[in-house]
Order: sequence, then structure tokens, then C-alpha cells
Amino acid sequence: MVLRLTAVALLETQQQLASCGVAATVQAPHRVLPGISAKAARCRTAKLARPLVALVLAGAAAIAAYDKPTLVYFDILGRGEPVRMTFAACGVQYDEQSVPYGDMKGQAGSKDWPFGQAPVLRTGGTSLTQMTAIMRYVAAKFKPDFLGTSLEDRATVDALLEGIDDLYLKYIECVYTNQLSPPARDALWAKHFNPMTAQERNGGGHLRFIDGFLERSGGPFLLGERCTIADLFLYFALEAFSRDVCFGSRPVQIYPRLGVFQEAVSNLDGLKERLASSARASLSFNGNGVG
Repeated sequence: MVLRLTAVALLETQQQLASCGVAATVQAPHRVLPGISAKAARCRTAKLARPLVALVLAGAAAIAAYDKPTLVYFDILGRGEPVRMTFAACGVQYDEQSVPYGDMKGQAGSKDWPFGQAPVLRTGGTSLTQMTAIMRYVAAKFKPDFLGTSLEDRATVDALLEGIDDLYLKYIECVYTNQLSPPARDALWAKHFNPMTAQERNGGGHLRFIDGFLERSGGPFLLGERCTIADLFLYFALEAFSRDVCFGSRPVQIYPRLGVFQEAVSNLDGLKERLASSARASLSFNGNGVG
């Protein structure tokens, strides 16, 4: 806002002072002195105001820098990566700060760490927490269409975020509790990925359910032709499931619509640069080095 107001003031001044040949500056209130023409007085005031312009612009730049959001997370992909992907797809610059696990837990329940978990987004003097809540905030602020364009779409996006997280957390449990051991990995596939078990008890977490949204919408995204933050989260979850140490290419072989989906998401402006970045490639997928 400060930058916008400053730009407007400078534009008005350019128009007002063009007749006296003075470079862009801010016109301050002035009084015409005896023996000095009004035009000369305007030029004299404009020249004296130049230091003020520099000060205003410096202050505006400082405020803009202060408002830049900061993502606080670990040096891994993990639950911070869908937030990074949301920033990238929205075309938004942000800062990132790594936090030692012990420091985070030592402040659990505080204003800075409300749930003792990461990621956390520091913005506007507030610490926002929980991955999907941060994704919603970033989209709402910078690209609202990523939340859906109708009330029903937004509710569907919320439901998809929860459903994808149900499935992703089954994978995370297998990673951290069983280190993706072959028996645990086979059990994970049988209960939550095998299309033959979709009607069995699975807590709502099953890849067949997610694939059903693509089938009904006609793709390439979960809601059809419009990408949302649910697509970003699903893309990341599929990356995890499709790594060689997990299920490899089996998810796409069983659910071929997922391949078309992944291609569409990976070509989104802004996001494709994030996906191809060396900084991203250097990060481990999970905190224990498994997966």
C-alpha cells in the first residue's frame, strides 16, 4: 500500500512539474515569496523535496521487505514442500528459515509455536501453523482461484485436502514407524492403494477415492480444468508414493489418470521452476532419511 501511494504521488508530481523541467519528486506545500514567480517557487520547492522523496521510498522498501512472509521449517521436503509449491504456483517471493527440532519443541505451545509443529509461516506479526491452513492462506491472499471459484468448489477443495492428508499420513506412519520395510510397505499398499480394497475398512484413506475425483471431473485436475491447492498437495503425495523405495511406478500403472494429472500440474507456470530447481533436488524427502 505504501509503495502504491508513493507511486501515485510521484506520478502526480511529474505531471504538475513537467513545465519547469524538474525530475520526478514530491511537491510540498509552498508560499510564493515576493519577487519570485509561482513557477520558480514550484521548482525551488521540488528541488528541496528530493531528499524527502528518497526517504519515503527507502521507508516504503523497508516496509515491503518487512511484510515478506517467512516459512519456518526443516531442511527437508516433508510437510513444508506443499507450502513452497503453493508460493511458487502463486508467483510469490518468500523467505525461509530452518529450525532445529529441539528449539521448536522447547517452545511448544508458545505464540511462535502454537502446536509445537512445523511448518509455521511468520507474516504480519502472526505465526500461522498447520500445512493446509498455510496453503489456504497463501492462496487466499495471492491467488484466490486456487481455493475454488464457488462455495461448493471451495468446500470440495477442503474435503480433498483432508482426504489426501488421510492417505499421506498412512505413508508417513509407514516411513517413521516401520522405515518402509517390505512387509509394512506391502500392508500399506493392500489396505490403502489396491483398488480391490476400496470398499473395505480404511479410515477414508485410499488412492481409489482420489482417483474417483479425476474420473468424475474429466481432468486433468481434481476439479476439471482449474487447478487448486488440492492438486498441489496430491502431486507432492504422489511423488512420495512413487519413489523407488516406496511403490515406484505402480500407482500410475494401476491408476493411469494420475500420469496425465502429474503432467498437467508439473507444467504450471511458476511451479515447474520449483520442481526443477537444484535446491529442491538437494533436500531429503523425510526427516529420517527414509522415503
